[in-house]
Amino acid sequence: MKRLISALLALTLALALAGCSANKEPGGTITPKPNDIQETTTAPAEETTEATVSLGRMEGGVYTNEYAGFACSLDESWQYYTAEELQDLSDLTQEQLQDSALAEQTGKFDQITDMMAENTTDFTTLNVNYTRLSATDRVSFALMSEEQLIDGTLQQKDLLVQTYAQAGINVTSMEKTQVTFLGENHFAIHTVADLEGTPYYILQLFRYNLGGQYYVTLTLASFLEDNTAGLLDLFYAV
Repeated sequence: MKRLISALLALTLALALAGCSANKEPGGTITPKPNDIQETTTAPAEETTEATVSLGRMEGGVYTNEYAGFACSLDESWQYYTAEELQDLSDLTQEQLQDSALAEQTGKFDQITDMMAENTTDFTTLNVNYTRLSATDRVSFALMSEEQLIDGTLQQKDLLVQTYAQAGINVTSMEKTQVTFLGENHFAIHTVADLEGTPYYILQLFRYNLGGQYYVTLTLASFLEDNTAGLLDLFYAV
Protein backbone atom coordinates (compact mmCIF):
# COMPACT_ATOMS: atom_id res chain seq x y z
CA MET A 1 0.00 0.00 0.00
CA LYS A 2 2.84 2.39 0.81
CA ARG A 3 4.39 1.73 -2.61
CA LEU A 4 1.14 2.83 -4.21
CA ILE A 5 0.89 5.99 -2.14
CA SER A 6 4.52 6.69 -2.89
CA ALA A 7 3.72 6.42 -6.59
CA LEU A 8 1.16 9.16 -6.12
CA LEU A 9 3.88 11.38 -4.71
CA ALA A 10 5.98 10.62 -7.75
CA LEU A 11 3.12 11.55 -10.05
CA THR A 12 2.58 14.81 -8.19
CA LEU A 13 6.23 15.58 -8.83
CA ALA A 14 5.74 14.80 -12.51
CA LEU A 15 2.81 17.19 -12.60
CA ALA A 16 5.07 19.87 -11.17
CA LEU A 17 7.55 19.20 -13.95
CA ALA A 18 4.79 19.38 -16.54
CA GLY A 19 3.74 22.80 -15.30
CA CYS A 20 7.08 24.28 -16.32
CA SER A 21 8.38 24.73 -19.85
CA ALA A 22 11.64 23.12 -20.86
CA ASN A 23 13.61 26.38 -20.82
CA LYS A 24 12.84 27.19 -17.19
CA GLU A 25 15.17 26.32 -14.35
CA PRO A 26 13.34 26.37 -11.01
CA GLY A 27 15.42 25.55 -7.96
CA GLY A 28 15.02 23.62 -4.75
CA THR A 29 14.75 20.11 -3.40
CA ILE A 30 12.01 17.68 -2.47
CA THR A 31 11.45 17.93 1.26
CA PRO A 32 9.09 16.35 3.79
CA LYS A 33 6.61 18.56 5.59
CA PRO A 34 8.25 20.67 8.32
CA ASN A 35 6.71 20.57 11.75
CA ASP A 36 5.70 24.19 11.47
CA ILE A 37 6.24 26.63 8.61
CA GLN A 38 4.88 30.02 7.72
CA GLU A 39 6.53 32.05 5.02
CA THR A 40 5.94 35.53 3.65
CA THR A 41 7.09 35.55 0.07
CA THR A 42 8.58 38.36 -2.01
CA ALA A 43 6.37 39.88 -4.68
CA PRO A 44 7.52 40.21 -8.30
CA ALA A 45 7.97 43.74 -9.60
CA GLU A 46 4.52 43.99 -11.14
CA GLU A 47 2.76 43.12 -7.86
CA THR A 48 2.44 45.22 -4.73
CA THR A 49 1.25 42.55 -2.29
CA GLU A 50 2.10 38.92 -1.73
CA ALA A 51 0.11 36.18 -0.04
CA THR A 52 1.43 34.55 3.11
CA VAL A 53 2.15 30.89 2.45
CA SER A 54 1.11 28.57 5.27
CA LEU A 55 0.68 24.83 5.58
CA GLY A 56 -2.52 23.16 6.67
CA ARG A 57 -3.32 22.28 10.26
CA MET A 58 -5.05 19.30 11.80
CA GLU A 59 -7.31 19.34 14.82
CA GLY A 60 -8.97 16.05 15.62
CA GLY A 61 -10.27 14.71 12.33
CA VAL A 62 -10.39 18.11 10.63
CA TYR A 63 -7.73 19.26 8.18
CA THR A 64 -7.85 23.00 7.40
CA ASN A 65 -5.75 24.66 4.72
CA GLU A 66 -6.40 28.40 4.61
CA TYR A 67 -3.76 28.96 1.91
CA ALA A 68 -5.47 26.54 -0.50
CA GLY A 69 -8.90 27.66 0.69
CA PHE A 70 -10.35 24.30 1.70
CA ALA A 71 -10.84 21.98 4.65
CA CYS A 72 -12.09 18.43 5.14
CA SER A 73 -13.62 16.63 8.09
CA LEU A 74 -12.75 12.93 8.26
CA ASP A 75 -14.36 10.37 10.55
CA GLU A 76 -12.68 7.57 12.51
CA SER A 77 -12.40 5.36 9.42
CA TRP A 78 -9.62 7.68 8.18
CA GLN A 79 -6.05 7.77 9.45
CA TYR A 80 -3.72 10.73 8.89
CA TYR A 81 -0.08 9.97 8.19
CA THR A 82 2.45 11.24 10.72
CA ALA A 83 5.47 13.38 9.86
CA GLU A 84 7.67 10.28 10.20
CA GLU A 85 5.49 8.30 7.79
CA LEU A 86 5.54 11.17 5.29
CA GLN A 87 9.33 11.17 5.51
CA ASP A 88 9.41 7.42 4.84
CA LEU A 89 7.22 7.92 1.76
CA SER A 90 9.44 10.72 0.52
CA ASP A 91 12.48 8.44 0.85
CA LEU A 92 10.67 5.60 -0.93
CA THR A 93 9.67 7.91 -3.77
CA GLN A 94 13.28 8.93 -4.28
CA GLU A 95 14.26 5.26 -4.38
CA GLN A 96 11.59 4.44 -6.94
CA LEU A 97 12.58 7.35 -9.16
CA GLN A 98 16.31 6.70 -9.20
CA ASP A 99 16.18 4.73 -12.45
CA SER A 100 13.33 6.67 -14.07
CA ALA A 101 13.27 9.46 -16.64
CA LEU A 102 12.65 11.90 -13.77
CA ALA A 103 15.78 10.97 -11.84
CA GLU A 104 17.87 13.92 -13.07
CA GLN A 105 15.05 16.40 -12.58
CA THR A 106 13.82 15.59 -9.08
CA GLY A 107 16.33 17.96 -7.49
CA LYS A 108 14.97 20.95 -9.40
CA PHE A 109 11.75 21.22 -7.42
CA ASP A 110 10.95 22.14 -3.86
CA GLN A 111 7.94 20.05 -2.89
CA ILE A 112 6.21 19.53 0.46
CA THR A 113 3.76 16.77 1.33
CA ASP A 114 1.38 18.61 3.63
CA MET A 115 -1.23 15.94 4.30
CA MET A 116 -1.98 12.33 3.51
CA ALA A 117 -4.89 10.29 4.85
CA GLU A 118 -5.90 6.69 4.22
CA ASN A 119 -9.25 4.95 4.61
CA THR A 120 -8.71 1.21 4.96
CA THR A 121 -12.45 0.52 4.90
CA ASP A 122 -12.95 1.47 1.25
CA PHE A 123 -9.27 1.62 0.19
CA THR A 124 -9.03 5.32 -0.62
CA THR A 125 -6.34 7.94 -0.01
CA LEU A 126 -6.16 11.75 0.06
CA ASN A 127 -2.97 13.66 -0.64
CA VAL A 128 -2.15 17.41 -0.49
CA ASN A 129 1.16 18.60 -1.95
CA TYR A 130 2.83 22.01 -2.31
CA THR A 131 5.19 22.74 -5.21
CA ARG A 132 7.32 25.88 -5.32
CA LEU A 133 7.18 28.12 -8.38
CA SER A 134 10.03 30.26 -9.64
CA ALA A 135 9.26 33.90 -10.43
CA THR A 136 9.12 33.06 -14.14
CA ASP A 137 6.78 30.13 -13.51
CA ARG A 138 4.46 32.30 -11.48
CA VAL A 139 4.10 34.79 -14.33
CA SER A 140 3.40 31.94 -16.76
CA PHE A 141 0.86 30.34 -14.44
CA ALA A 142 -0.89 33.66 -13.91
CA LEU A 143 -1.52 33.86 -17.65
CA MET A 144 -2.92 30.34 -17.89
CA SER A 145 -6.47 29.21 -17.30
CA GLU A 146 -7.13 26.09 -15.28
CA GLU A 147 -7.99 24.19 -18.46
CA GLN A 148 -4.77 25.32 -20.14
CA LEU A 149 -2.78 24.12 -17.14
CA ILE A 150 -4.43 20.70 -17.35
CA ASP A 151 -3.87 20.54 -21.12
CA GLY A 152 -0.21 21.46 -20.67
CA THR A 153 0.23 18.77 -18.05
CA LEU A 154 -1.34 16.12 -20.28
CA GLN A 155 1.19 16.97 -22.97
CA GLN A 156 3.60 15.20 -20.60
CA LYS A 157 1.40 12.10 -20.52
CA ASP A 158 4.15 9.75 -21.71
CA LEU A 159 6.39 10.87 -18.84
CA LEU A 160 3.58 10.45 -16.32
CA VAL A 161 2.78 6.96 -17.60
CA GLN A 162 6.43 6.01 -17.38
CA THR A 163 6.54 7.25 -13.78
CA TYR A 164 3.60 5.04 -12.88
CA ALA A 165 5.22 2.07 -14.60
CA GLN A 166 8.28 2.62 -12.41
CA ALA A 167 6.07 1.70 -9.43
CA GLY A 168 4.42 -1.23 -11.20
CA ILE A 169 1.20 0.60 -12.07
CA ASN A 170 -0.03 0.25 -15.66
CA VAL A 171 -2.04 3.25 -16.85
CA THR A 172 -5.01 2.41 -19.06
CA SER A 173 -6.35 5.95 -19.47
CA MET A 174 -5.45 9.51 -18.48
CA GLU A 175 -7.67 12.38 -19.51
CA LYS A 176 -9.06 15.80 -18.69
CA THR A 177 -12.37 15.87 -16.85
CA GLN A 178 -14.68 18.37 -15.15
CA VAL A 179 -15.76 18.06 -11.53
CA THR A 180 -17.59 20.08 -8.91
CA PHE A 181 -15.28 21.19 -6.10
CA LEU A 182 -16.17 23.68 -3.36
CA GLY A 183 -19.41 24.42 -5.19
CA GLU A 184 -17.70 25.39 -8.47
CA ASN A 185 -16.84 23.64 -11.73
CA HIS A 186 -13.17 22.76 -12.12
CA PHE A 187 -10.96 20.93 -14.59
CA ALA A 188 -8.99 17.95 -13.30
CA ILE A 189 -6.98 14.95 -14.45
CA HIS A 190 -8.65 11.55 -14.15
CA THR A 191 -6.45 8.46 -14.41
CA VAL A 192 -7.41 4.78 -14.49
CA ALA A 193 -4.66 2.26 -13.87
CA ASP A 194 -4.18 -1.43 -13.21
CA LEU A 195 -2.14 -3.04 -10.45
CA GLU A 196 -1.82 -6.78 -10.88
CA GLY A 197 -5.41 -7.02 -12.06
CA THR A 198 -6.82 -4.55 -9.51
CA PRO A 199 -8.25 -1.27 -10.88
CA TYR A 200 -6.86 1.94 -9.46
CA TYR A 201 -8.59 5.32 -9.92
CA ILE A 202 -6.89 8.69 -9.44
CA LEU A 203 -8.28 12.25 -9.58
CA GLN A 204 -6.04 15.32 -9.35
CA LEU A 205 -6.87 19.02 -9.08
CA PHE A 206 -4.67 22.11 -8.98
CA ARG A 207 -4.98 25.19 -6.76
CA TYR A 208 -2.51 27.52 -8.43
CA ASN A 209 -3.75 31.14 -8.43
CA LEU A 210 -3.13 31.54 -4.69
CA GLY A 211 -0.90 34.61 -4.77
CA GLY A 212 2.11 32.88 -3.22
CA GLN A 213 5.22 31.03 -4.34
CA TYR A 214 3.55 27.61 -4.15
CA TYR A 215 0.70 25.89 -5.91
CA VAL A 216 -1.23 23.02 -4.34
CA THR A 217 -2.12 19.66 -5.88
CA LEU A 218 -4.98 17.63 -4.40
CA THR A 219 -4.82 13.91 -5.24
CA LEU A 220 -7.64 11.45 -4.50
CA ALA A 221 -7.14 7.75 -5.20
CA SER A 222 -9.33 4.69 -4.83
CA PHE A 223 -9.25 0.93 -5.35
CA LEU A 224 -12.06 -1.34 -6.45
CA GLU A 225 -14.54 1.37 -7.46
CA ASP A 226 -14.23 4.89 -8.80
CA ASN A 227 -15.51 7.05 -5.95
CA THR A 228 -12.87 9.76 -6.44
CA ALA A 229 -15.37 12.41 -7.52
CA GLY A 230 -17.48 11.58 -4.46
CA LEU A 231 -14.47 12.15 -2.22
CA LEU A 232 -14.54 15.81 -3.25
CA ASP A 233 -17.69 16.15 -1.14
CA LEU A 234 -15.51 15.71 1.95
CA PHE A 235 -14.05 19.18 1.29
CA TYR A 236 -15.55 22.57 1.95
CA ALA A 237 -14.37 26.15 1.42
CA VAL A 238 -12.67 28.18 4.16
